[in-house]
Amino acid sequence: MLLFDLLPRTRATPQPRLSVAELAAMLRALPRSDTPQALRRLMSHLDLVARAKPSLRNRLAMVELVREAAEPLRREVEEEIADSGLPLPSPLQRKAFALRRLIKRLTNEYESMARQLCGRWIVLGLEEQRHLATVRAMQLIARRTLLSYRLYRRPSSAVWSSLHDLYTLARRCGFSAQALAGETASPKRVFIDALLHGMADPARLGPRQLDWASGFIARYGRLVRLKPIEKGEVPAALAGSFLVRRRSDHPGRPAVVANGGVAGEGDFLLDCTDLLRKLDAQMQGLRQGIGARQLGLPQLADRADYAGLLRRLNEMWTSPPQRRHRRAHFHPRVDLVAGLERIWDLLVQAPSPGRARHTVQQEVVRGPGWSEWTVINESPTGFALRNGSGDTSQVRIGEILAVRNRDRAGLHLGIGRRALHLGGTDVELGLETLGPQAVALLVPMSDRARTKVIFVPRLAAYDNAPGLIVPPDRLTVGKVVRARKGGVQLNLKVIRQVERTDSCEIYLLSASAS
Repeated sequence: MLLFDLLPRTRATPQPRLSVAELAAMLRALPRSDTPQALRRLMSHLDLVARAKPSLRNRLAMVELVREAAEPLRREVEEEIADSGLPLPSPLQRKAFALRRLIKRLTNEYESMARQLCGRWIVLGLEEQRHLATVRAMQLIARRTLLSYRLYRRPSSAVWSSLHDLYTLARRCGFSAQALAGETASPKRVFIDALLHGMADPARLGPRQLDWASGFIARYGRLVRLKPIEKGEVPAALAGSFLVRRRSDHPGRPAVVANGGVAGEGDFLLDCTDLLRKLDAQMQGLRQGIGARQLGLPQLADRADYAGLLRRLNEMWTSPPQRRHRRAHFHPRVDLVAGLERIWDLLVQAPSPGRARHTVQQEVVRGPGWSEWTVINESPTGFALRNGSGDTSQVRIGEILAVRNRDRAGLHLGIGRRALHLGGTDVELGLETLGPQAVALLVPMSDRARTKVIFVPRLAAYDNAPGLIVPPDRLTVGKVVRARKGGVQLNLKVIRQVERTDSCEIYLLSASAS
């Protein structure tokens, strides 16, 4: 009798078989018209791959197919987010969270394969797969982080240490500066670009500005230098230098203030000096009237909101501000409306200063475009608000907003500058005040009928210069706008455009009365 015959018999569970060709056929049958269902199917396909236990080469090929099938769905969800107000509708949030879960699952697959392949002493014939798995894992971590920014949520605190570990892995395996065949992204470039995005304070960027920032980083991130730094070394106190910690919940801290600026084991120094020099030259060129294309910028860089983005990037990549304001103890409720048209109507309805305070609430017309918020903090430059009820479909970062107190005849004009989703449909909105007063006017422009505009006697962010808020593409610099208010003739000369939102443009003026 053989020894084998003496062993207990077990019934082995057969492993499901799945080929690359079979998975490709399944992916072609995805329900493209039903994004949530398609995302669920992609997750189940990854489960099939895991149960089939293919070879590393086939597993990587299959995960690549799933990632490619997910790309159109990702673009669709991100475009829908860009067109939505704040807070995001619940169905869109569920769709975005499903996408985020899928990206996380794909990341785990690539990262697991990268560690297996980089952990072997000899990788015969699998060098290309090792490179691909590492780069894809880093790209997907960066992509999931960008999705969190679009949702105005804080990314996972493990993001930066995960990217740090994968980049260190690529350095150890000798391909950290090498791009994949036919692509431009090396592990080093992916790491640097992700750090630049994180340090740009993306909670202050609207969807379009986030895309513009990504385009700028993709073009000029190569100017940034990332180098290892010795343990215990103190970096030079230079603006634009950041300490990137091996174990940190933040992309990078200014080198001169990060724990005294002393480097730890495995830390890197991110040097943005050359990038900032380029950025400064481009900003000066725009101020001097040099064309955007000549400066290496997209044509839309001539717009005020793109120029504002460049100023923001320059500030955050040089020396981020450390301002903090104490929280308010009282949380009054306020009415909020968004967009030029609606704010103009609200200004016209505003009661005169002599009217009784208790009539103010009655005169607020609540309907489309109106919402209720709670003031959770107030500073010299603006408000922090939390949403309550009403229509917030037009509330966006970068849009003009008006806040009206319930208990007095007062209106605060501002621009949405920062957002943070707190969970569910709760969102915190940061509003920068434009000016303490605003006047609704009807003025003739060119051959058009009279146009609704808002005159702000003192724009707080621009040395209290007068400003004019008008619909898009109605004014040009140098034009004189004449309007009459309260028997006084106003002659408003347009000096320059300082803001552009979805509903309006804001210009600085030199004003005189006659």
